[in-house]
Amino acid sequence: MKGSHENWAGIKFGDVELAFILVDAYRAPQWPDSEHPKQFHLDFEVDEIEFEQRRVLDLGATLQQDFIGPGGYGWRVYTDPVGHPFCLCRNKGVIWTG
Repeated sequence: MKGSHENWAGIKFGDVELAFILVDAYRAPQWPDSEHPKQFHLDFEVDEIEFEQRRVLDLGATLQQDFIGPGGYGWRVYTDPVGHPFCLCRNKGVIWTG
């Protein structure tokens, strides 16, 4: 934990730091509804997407869309229990071409 107080929290992992701030009159996102837009979006690169999917579903996430191709590569969009979208991605070793 980097630090926090009643209106701010920060977390640092090596060179990566995430900061969160209290928002007055917060409205939860309703992905993909643009009237209630997302405030952030995180992509998590995973080696075993089925294993990680079981973990996030057990923690309360909901699968929204599946973009995993026949080779097992791509991503899946989830929302956390309050509606924030995030993705689990399996793209390791994939070379994207144009």
